[in-house]
This record gives sequence, C-alpha cells and structure tokens, in this order.
Amino acid sequence: MVAWIVTFFSALFASLFTVPLVIAASHRLRLLDLPDPSVRGESRPLKTHKVATPRLGGLAMVISFTIAMLFTDGSVATRSIYIGIFSFFLLGFVDDLNPISAKLRLLIQIVLAYYVVHNSGLSLNAINVFDHVLNLGPAFGTALSVFIIVGAVNAINMIDGMDGLAAGITLIGIVMLSMSHFLSTRDTWLLSMFTYALMGTLLGFLNFNSYPARVFMGDGGSNWLGFMVGIIMIFAVGCFSYNPEAQVFEATVPKIPLVTGILCLAIPILDTSATILFRALKRSHPFRADMHHLHHGLLKSGLSHRQAVLAIYFAAMGSAVLGLLPVAFPKYLIHWLPYLALPLLFFTIFAIKSERVWRGLARRSLSFRYLAFSDNKGWGKLVHHWERVNIAVVAVIFLLAPIVSGSTSLFHGQVSLAFIPVMLIASLAPFRNEGFMLTLITSLAGCVVLSGLNANILSIEFDGVKHSIQPIYNALFVFLGVSAPIFYILTFNISYAAVSPTDFLLLSIPLLCLLVPEPWQSQLYLTQTSARSLILFFALRTFLMRNRSIFKKANALMLFSLTYFALNGIWGMRVVY
Repeated sequence: MVAWIVTFFSALFASLFTVPLVIAASHRLRLLDLPDPSVRGESRPLKTHKVATPRLGGLAMVISFTIAMLFTDGSVATRSIYIGIFSFFLLGFVDDLNPISAKLRLLIQIVLAYYVVHNSGLSLNAINVFDHVLNLGPAFGTALSVFIIVGAVNAINMIDGMDGLAAGITLIGIVMLSMSHFLSTRDTWLLSMFTYALMGTLLGFLNFNSYPARVFMGDGGSNWLGFMVGIIMIFAVGCFSYNPEAQVFEATVPKIPLVTGILCLAIPILDTSATILFRALKRSHPFRADMHHLHHGLLKSGLSHRQAVLAIYFAAMGSAVLGLLPVAFPKYLIHWLPYLALPLLFFTIFAIKSERVWRGLARRSLSFRYLAFSDNKGWGKLVHHWERVNIAVVAVIFLLAPIVSGSTSLFHGQVSLAFIPVMLIASLAPFRNEGFMLTLITSLAGCVVLSGLNANILSIEFDGVKHSIQPIYNALFVFLGVSAPIFYILTFNISYAAVSPTDFLLLSIPLLCLLVPEPWQSQLYLTQTSARSLILFFALRTFLMRNRSIFKKANALMLFSLTYFALNGIWGMRVVY
C-alpha cells in the first residue's frame, strides 16, 4: 500500500516539477506549436489554440513516469515494455522535430509493437466475445495485440486536438481498464506497476495542459501515451497476471469481454474509426488533418472549449461504465448492453461530424423529424407525463420502500442518523460550491438508503401471511433502467452536453462502492447498491436537466428515508409490522 502511494505521488510531483522546466526550455529553443490561420477546404482554423505553445510536454511526462518506475519492482518480463516506452516516445519526439511520412511512421510502429508483444509474451491467444472464449492461437493473437498497440497509438494521436482532451480521456480509460482487470482477477499488479504512475503523471500534466494550455504533449507524448494504453488494454482484455517466480506474464481465462476494453476507450477508438470512414467517404487521405473530429462537431454546435472537453470526458466515463457492467455485475443479465451501446455510440460520433447526416436522417425518417424539429403539443404532453411517471417511481423507491423493508440493522440506523443533520446543514448553509457539496452528500445518503433496502427482503403482511414485494421493487429499477435512457435519447438537445463536476460525482460514487474490500462488500450489499445507484443517479441526472426543482424533492424524500431507517434501526419503530 505504501509503495503504491509513493509511486503515485512521486509521479505527480515529478510531473509538476518537470513540466515547467520543459515549458521554459521549449520557449528558449523556440520549439513551439504555432496556430495556423486556416486549412484547405475549411472555414475555420484547424488548431484551437491562438498563441504559440510548447509542444514537448511528452518529454516531461516520460521523465515523470520513469522516476515513478524507480519505486516499483522491475523484472525481466517488463524489460521489453520499457524498451517500447522509450522507442515509441523517441519516434514521436523525432516526428515533432522533423516530420516523418505517415507510411514510414506506421511501419516503424508495427515493428516496435511486434517486438514488444513477441518478447513480453503479451499475445492475446484467447479473447472473450459474447460471453464465450474464442481461441485465436499464437499467430492471430500476436497480430491482434500488435493491432491494439498501433491502433491505440494512432487513436490517441488523432484525438489530441483540444487542450486537456487526450490526457483526460486517457486517464479515464486507464483507470476503468485497470478497474475491470482488478474486479475480474483481484490482481493488483497492473495497478501498482503502471496505473498509479500513469495517474500521477497525467494529473500533474493536466495542471498545465488544461484550457488554456501552457504546453502540449506533442507526438512524442501521444505516442508514449498510446503505447501505454495499448499495453494496459491487452493486460485487461487478456486477464494477464504476473508470475514473480518465473518472472513472466501469464494469461488466464479471459473474463473481460473485448467490447469492455473498446468501450473503456470508446471516444478515441470510435472517433478515429469514424474520422477515417468519414474521410474515405469524402475520398480524402485517411491521415490528412481536417475539422471533422468529435470535438470540432461539439464546438460547431455552440459549446465552448471547456464545455466540449467536459462533455467528451463525461461521454468517455459513461461509455466506460457501460463496458464495465458485465464485469462488475456478472450475475445480472446485462452482458448484451455493451454490444448494443457500441454501434449507437459509433453512429452518434459519426453523425456529430456533419450536419448533413442529421438533415439526411430528418428527410428519411418521419419519426426523427417529428421528435427533433417540431414543437408538437401532443409530443410535449407525452414528455411531461412520461417525466412525471419516472419521478413517481423514484418517489416510491425512497418513500414507500423503506416502510416495507423489515427491520433495519443498528449500523444502518446509526449511519442514517449521522447523515440527517449533515444533509440539513448542506441544504441550508451557504457553501462556496453549493451544488457540488450538496450533490456529494445526497449521493452518499442515497447509497446508505439503497444499502439499507438491499439488506432486507421487502414484504408486507395481510391476515397473518407475509407477502414478498421484492419483485415489484426490482421491477421499479428495471423500469427506470429502460425508461430513463430512452427518455434521454428522445428528448436530447445540446444543453444536455453541458456537464458539471456533479455529473462525474454521480458516476463515481457507485463505482467506488465496488472497490470496498470484503467483508464490508458483502455485509453492506454494495454490489447491488452500486448497480441500483447507477440506475437511480442516471435517472435523476436525466430529469434534472429539464427540471432543477426535482433535486429538492429528491432531497426531501431521502431525508424521510434516512429518518425512518434511524427510528427503525436504533429504536425499533416501524409503520408496517
């Protein structure tokens, strides 16, 4: 545990120290990325920055990561990975100083990737597809691993078009891939060896790379970062673990679907794929820069630079959560959701690239035109009633479910009692960031309520006979899990893309519940709590975008539930006996 903390903070502080030095050196040596006025065929500048900016931030990132690696246990198996780290960085670094042709660069990347895969043993000889193990064999397994590394390198390079974008979505992807690997194998080697060092490095770099950026990572940084993403994706999808005695990587039965790895990095992978397809349809060169990336589409839609980046961060985190569902909740029949989400995400990203696509859909689909472009009163009434039904379901969960949940444990009663004054103070006292603080406390309180409900079988007694209503309670969450996403899609407008820190908080808390160790995980029913809180929080977020007063109502309902749990758990008071 201490070694992990040292690894993370050594990378963080090294990054905070080395990035300013690289910025100063870049200015002195005039190694700057200049803004360009326009691109052929485009009405706007390709680059979003307006001043000359240092472009060797990748050098500081690699130095910081290397310093952090000094605090980890190196081995023979990782030697080829270290060689790959510096080779890919040097390739991009040279490209920053003296551009290399696209074909030659791709050829070198393939050779380097093959060397790393061949010498480290990270060949994906078996993958999980549709919950079945597909054996590929050494030849196809090696080819797939090489394709993942080269694809990740180019995907990160192509998505690096806005301040803080590539580093931010890569950070999200690496954390979610490592989390899926941990949940599947319970092996902490990947976290301790690479993930904590990468997290510290990227967080330190983002301090200087966020809008307005004072430094760019350049091709050297994006090549290195893409290589690390590819390696971690192979570790996760192949469920590799490290054998310290033999000092080799060993692949176990792959429990993580390949689609999970893709969704954890959905934005760079799908944006790159959609961009190449879009360029092919326009008969332009697949590697020729243009203004048809996802972030360009969001900027054209009216979002500011910061809003567009936050929206993409949230989309990256949301898609990663979708990919994580089969791994985190294997007992639930939701393994098909990622396969449904993947083509929908690709279509959405492709459509955002051009207004012509949306207009073409509107001409060909009456229902799409009816929902997107008309102010039909009938549709407005339907949306209003639909919204009220969903809010009523949330109210039933917080208002009626505690009453029929049976006896509350003393622990849940005491925690509920502790949260009541905290919620009251948060609701009344002025905070500097009132919305974030209140959402944090409300989200934690919601998890307490759901944990208390999950600890009992909901039932009600008539004429001395106890009848279980647990199926009805479960059906409420199934209804919300289906209704809220459909409502979100059909009522979507650009204001939904305005993301705040509270949105990331609502997604993060259920995921943190999954990382609580045993025996607390089982005793507090945190797996069920995590699944249901994801559904509930997404539903609340969806309806909050249309009606902010819903938050106050949800707070009041939660206070009622906490009060009932406190009275029941500590003093044994109940309404239904």
